[in-house]
Amino acid sequence: MASVTLMFTVVLVALSRSAVTASKLDIPPECKDKMFCDVEPAFYNEYREDIELKFKPIKSMWNLADNYNYDYQAREYTFENNCNYVKEMSTPYLVHSNGTAKIIVQTSFYKQRFMTTRCVDSFSNAADGEQCFKGILSGNSRGSCKTKYTNIILYAYDEANKRIQRLPIEVPVCCYCGITSEFD
Repeated sequence: MASVTLMFTVVLVALSRSAVTASKLDIPPECKDKMFCDVEPAFYNEYREDIELKFKPIKSMWNLADNYNYDYQAREYTFENNCNYVKEMSTPYLVHSNGTAKIIVQTSFYKQRFMTTRCVDSFSNAADGEQCFKGILSGNSRGSCKTKYTNIILYAYDEANKRIQRLPIEVPVCCYCGITSEFD
C-alpha cells in the first residue's frame, strides 16, 4: 500500500511540474497568430539571467552583428502600381518554429533585429496572389504578387536543456511580381 501511495505521489509531482513548465510560455495575446513576437512576454525575465550567463558571443560575431543588425525603424507601407508591400523591423522575443514557441536571445549587449518585407493589399493584410503588371503582359501571361523568403539564423534559448542554440528560421524579405504563362 505504501508503494502505491509513493508511486501516486511521484506521478502527481511530475504532472504538476510539467503543467508549470508548459504554462511558463504563455504567448501574449497580440502574438497568437504571428510567426515573430516582438512583445516581451511576462515570463522572459525568468530566463534573462540564465541567457546572459550562457550567451557569450565570440569576437568575430560582433562584426556580423554590426553588419546585419538594424536600428529601430517604424513600419513602412509602400503602395505602387505593381505589388504593394510593407517593411517592418522585427526584434523578436519568441519565434514560432515547427509548432512550438522558441525563446529568442535578446540581451543588453546583443539585440537580434531584422527587417521583414511582405506583400500587402490596401484592403487586407496579405496580398500574395494579387494580380500585377495589369495591362502590360500579353494574353498568355499573368503576373501575381508573391512574397520571397530567405533563411536566417537566430540564437534561441532551449529551456529544456538550458543552453543556447542556433535556430534557422524563414523570413519574408521582398515582394515581387512573378510571371507565369499558360505554356508553363
